[in-house]
Amino acid sequence: MPVFCKKNTLMYSNVFTAISLIFYINNTIAKDIFDINAINSGMENQVADINSLGYLSSAGGQLPGDYFVDIYINDKLIDNKNIRFLFDDKAKKLSPEITKKMLLNWGVKNSASEKFSASGEDEYLNDISKIIPSANYQYRFETQQLQISIPQIGLENTSRGYIEPKEWDDGITTTFVNYTVRFNKHWYQNKNNSDNSFLGLRSGINMGAWRFRNHSTYSKTTYETNWNNLQTYVERDIRSLKSRLTIGEISSDNGVIESTPYLGVKLVSDESMLPQSERGFAPTVTGLVQSNAIVTISQNGNVIHRAAG
Repeated sequence: MPVFCKKNTLMYSNVFTAISLIFYINNTIAKDIFDINAINSGMENQVADINSLGYLSSAGGQLPGDYFVDIYINDKLIDNKNIRFLFDDKAKKLSPEITKKMLLNWGVKNSASEKFSASGEDEYLNDISKIIPSANYQYRFETQQLQISIPQIGLENTSRGYIEPKEWDDGITTTFVNYTVRFNKHWYQNKNNSDNSFLGLRSGINMGAWRFRNHSTYSKTTYETNWNNLQTYVERDIRSLKSRLTIGEISSDNGVIESTPYLGVKLVSDESMLPQSERGFAPTVTGLVQSNAIVTISQNGNVIHRAAG
């Protein structure tokens, strides 16, 4: 009798162990696995590139290469350019090749961290979290956006919309002509018919920082022909003064009385060189956020500004 009880106890123990093992397997094996080599199985010629499929086998995986992306720092659009992405075997996702020089141009302080300060300008910082604490990259392939998160204390204090003057572009060298043409013909019973034609030309040449402009007209009637040179001038931007210099046949700027044409030189401020936040009056709010945060400014219970720190 005691022997019989021992066998039953052993049998129940084995059953309990088997059931526990089933539940354990059910809870731990939760990953879908697909043998990508099976696609080419039984085929004389490969129908798929196994190496390329390997990059796509993980969730969110994409092929490495060069992608033209919009670059955001703390949800603010900073730049758009071609960035090379490499496949991170450990994280199973694409990692951007970003240099220290790029981050400096985008407003990251050289003193953002000791490791960042000690890095070379042409050094690739693929794992930025190891260089600047709490910083990270996030590539959104579906929208072609590279989101870079940097603590506010590690960013230069610049106005919204500010772009370094060294990043400004004078444009390409080009020549253009805009024209307006009109022609009228009148018939009269006495057969004294008349023709009237008009040609208006607005031409220009862009070369480096200089802009040449000319406005001329040509008119012809039955009785006379006229060519009028209405305005000719050259202009260029003076970046250090955030102004525009004009030389030639110009007119005075006056919002009250009629402008006066004259031959000479004019230097005027150009608001387009200022950040958007400096083109109108706004209260000054100062302070630093030590880590990633959302900064909200409200007035009378209404949110007037919100930014990622």
